[in-house]
Amino acid sequence: MVEHVFLRARMYEGWSNLVLATCDTEIEQLAIAKGFPVVMTGSHHTRALDRVAEAVERLGEDVADHDIVVCVQGDEPMLRPDMIDAVVAPLLEDPAKAETILAMHITEESIWLNPDTVKLVFNETGEVLYIPCAVALIAKASFPRI
Repeated sequence: MVEHVFLRARMYEGWSNLVLATCDTEIEQLAIAKGFPVVMTGSHHTRALDRVAEAVERLGEDVADHDIVVCVQGDEPMLRPDMIDAVVAPLLEDPAKAETILAMHITEESIWLNPDTVKLVFNETGEVLYIPCAVALIAKASFPRI
C-alpha cells in the first residue's frame, strides 16, 4: 500500500520535494528498490507529524515561515491530487493560517460508529477542537443526520 500511496501522492504537481519518511527497514528497502527518495526516522514517534518534522530535519531542509510541509500517510490509498490542493489552498490564500486538515462529512452510521475511523470535532469557525476515534467522546445520542 505504501508504494500505491506514494505513486498517488506523486501525481500532485506542486511538490518541490516528495520524500517517503519511515522507521521501517522493509519500507526503506521498498523505496530504494522503486527509486523513491526515502529518509529513515526514529521508531519512537506516536504521531505522523512528529515523523515528518524529524524527516525534514534529517534532510537538512531549510523551512521558512511561508513554506508548506504536507503530511501524507501511507494508509491513504484513495488520495488524489485535488485532495492535496484542498489542503494546500487555504495556506496559500491566507499565510496567517498555520495548518489545515483534510476531512469529509461522515454520512454512514457504520463509519461513524467504527472506532478505527478518525473523527474531527470543530467549532463554528472550523477550528479543530479535538480528534477522537471513539464515538462516546462525540455524542451520547444516535448518529447525526446531515
